[in-house]
Amino acid sequence: MATGLNSFIACQFGSEATYGTLVPATTVMAGLERGAHELMHTNLYPRTYQGDTAVVHDRVMVGQQGDLDFQGMAAFENLPYFFNMLLAKSTPATDAGTPPAITYANNPALVNVDTPLSYSIEAGDNSVSYAYSGCLGRELRIEAAFNDLTRFTFGGFAKTRLQQTKTPALTATVLETMPANFWKLYIDASGGTIGTTQYVGCLRSFAWHVTGFTPFKCMDGTFVLTNFQQLGLEGTLETVVAADDAARTLLTTYQDVGTASALIRLEQSGSQIHTTPTTNKRVRLDGTFFLDTSSKYGANQADNVNLLTLTWRARRLSNLLVKTEVVNALTALP
Repeated sequence: MATGLNSFIACQFGSEATYGTLVPATTVMAGLERGAHELMHTNLYPRTYQGDTAVVHDRVMVGQQGDLDFQGMAAFENLPYFFNMLLAKSTPATDAGTPPAITYANNPALVNVDTPLSYSIEAGDNSVSYAYSGCLGRELRIEAAFNDLTRFTFGGFAKTRLQQTKTPALTATVLETMPANFWKLYIDASGGTIGTTQYVGCLRSFAWHVTGFTPFKCMDGTFVLTNFQQLGLEGTLETVVAADDAARTLLTTYQDVGTASALIRLEQSGSQIHTTPTTNKRVRLDGTFFLDTSSKYGANQADNVNLLTLTWRARRLSNLLVKTEVVNALTALP
């Protein structure tokens, strides 16, 4: 039984040195369009008798866990937070440019359980604020459609929450948002080099979805959640493309041949960070996928154009399933 779902207009983050140990927030979460947070109570209602015909209904709390959902505008500056909570945490790499460009790469190990980076998240409004510790990601969805912005939907969980005053005097990170029309789609055959062959003039929209961690409830002498597991990393990609000869080739290559895998990259570049060499902000969503047989060829009418929806499912090839990379100018995630 839940105590009630709470929407919020304020969200502040702070990275934890130790999983579940609450820390003050260090930055305001920018780009948030809507969100909800909740302290989930697991209650039992034993039926007991006390010498008469009345049944005494007791409520006994036996566990609790925090739950959070975010939706907002994806940007070069805020995606690394979600990738860190969902996948193996990144180790920032700084180049020698002026100002420096920093690469945040999240590359799951696959053969071992990944170590994510947990965050303390303060959520609420101007009158009531709650602090959630041990926040990690269940799933992340990134989607974009032409003539729109790129948006994210994040589902996470936390150890527990406390009601407390939010950390004062923080400012939001300045975001560079990601217009959908700037995405590029690359599809290469397995054994090739990812990011080589761009499919030009075909991508209408996409939805990239990856699952991460799950809460693991156990008996540790406390009500609150104390552990988590990575039960299985799973990724899907839905692309809506022009129904043309290039799409028919994709169907022939990757659907008709059941063992064929594709190296797929979605990439967007942003503003320039420095010259010598020229380096721009960048997001890459990489993975190895096979084409789901539910991707049937058929023309759909939308804006008087023929479209085809292709559903791809992540398949491990060598050491690659899905991975992400963000290049921005944040010398450290605040």
